[in-house]
Amino acid sequence: MKKNLENIFLIILFLMTLSLPLSEAIKQITFYLLIFIGIFIFYQNKLTIIKDKIFWSIIIFLLFSILSSIFSEYETEIKSIIKSNLDLIRIFILFLIIRTLPFFTYNSIKKYFIFPLYISFIIAFIWGFYEKYFNNYKVFKLHSIGHVNHSAIYLVLIFTISLSLFFYEKEKFTKYFSLIISILSVIGILSTGSRAAIFSLPIIYFLVLILENKINLYTILLPSFLVLIIGLVFYFILHDIWFLKKISYGFYPSGREIIDKIAIKKWLEGPYFLGIGPGNFKFIDGNIYFPDLNSKHLHHSHAHNTYLNFLVERGIVSLFAYLFFLLSLIYKFIKNNKLIFSKIGIIFIIINLIISFVNTTFHHENALLMCLIWSFALNQVDNKSKYEKN
Repeated sequence: MKKNLENIFLIILFLMTLSLPLSEAIKQITFYLLIFIGIFIFYQNKLTIIKDKIFWSIIIFLLFSILSSIFSEYETEIKSIIKSNLDLIRIFILFLIIRTLPFFTYNSIKKYFIFPLYISFIIAFIWGFYEKYFNNYKVFKLHSIGHVNHSAIYLVLIFTISLSLFFYEKEKFTKYFSLIISILSVIGILSTGSRAAIFSLPIIYFLVLILENKINLYTILLPSFLVLIIGLVFYFILHDIWFLKKISYGFYPSGREIIDKIAIKKWLEGPYFLGIGPGNFKFIDGNIYFPDLNSKHLHHSHAHNTYLNFLVERGIVSLFAYLFFLLSLIYKFIKNNKLIFSKIGIIFIIINLIISFVNTTFHHENALLMCLIWSFALNQVDNKSKYEKN
């Protein structure tokens, strides 16, 4: 019975990972199944959650997020409170479960998480590529991930995982499969035209080289040549005007500085500790703060900045708890930076912290994918002897 439950959990993990960019319905069903089976495994094996700084930062973040919904000046119905907080509650529950489960190994994670992640990405990539370049869609996006910026962040995470495993792996199939995924994810990122994602590529690349101790002339010149080739293909063959237009903006904020100012001004009105409630940014009327400015940016669904979005919606306590959560993770991973998932976890945190200045990163599939990697990394740190490379 015990072994059967573990196998069922791994199979459902496989299905959920496979569904991430492809099917919202399957993702939701398997997500809940993982939580329920995980809780039952905890009960059966008398496991307990590790109550450290990481755990308590999560509890504080969720507690003040729920309180911000309850005392919000906008929607305070039970239905809206549950809806606005449920996504991150589920993600953190699964994070704590996977962190503690004793049966994971490197090979089981590779089989039941990495491979379905790669397979689903290939399907979603081909789908999105066809829609943009053969069906005349303006932007490239992954089916179930949705919005182009969210898809770009997901692609950045895929690129980080695949590139790290390419340099880490000795087994040829996984190594070169990872290389193919890395190349496709770069093409996907360029196709989105997301400047935050595009400008993060060299940062990720050199972080991987540093952590894997692979910096040399070959590893610097070869990718530079490949990027040049890909760029020429985008210009002369694909004629991707959207990509060229977005790149021409450089670091220009494109109106997002107005959204940032609206978020800050709204937070300064209070309540400072609780904010206005998760998901309620859409109710803010920017005309109050900029009455003379006729701009579409005066009404928006979120702040396009993770820090300001958490600050204005969930309050300063939740924001500090979230940052403390990330800092606690990176401290633990740096102390164990020889482990592969610790390396990927470090890069995830750094890139997340950077992109968070211009996009909301920590929600839906992207938050789930980050937390899965972080939970595997913590599991690997706590059970080093069980993880074997081959």
